[in-house]
Amino acid sequence: MEHEALEMLETIARNLCRERMRREGVGRYAAESEARLREVFFQEHKGDADLRRSVLRLLDAGDCEAELEGTQLFYLGLQMGLELGRLNLWNQS
Repeated sequence: MEHEALEMLETIARNLCRERMRREGVGRYAAESEARLREVFFQEHKGDADLRRSVLRLLDAGDCEAELEGTQLFYLGLQMGLELGRLNLWNQS
């Protein structure tokens, strides 16, 4: 159950981050650039399905690695927040 809650928080945070990136200039620009470059690549290599599949597998592997890294950083941030929340910073003597 504990992991389900973390996964749900991660999903919410990731979706909020993606929405924010879509609204802001840099994120929107990056998504549009990626879409244009992908389309140009597919047009240039229309007849080479094997190459296209290989490139897509390579991109998927890189995306998967980035996704896992982001997940681990999110969990680390949550853990740090929990640990900091336990500190008694107010000396109540």
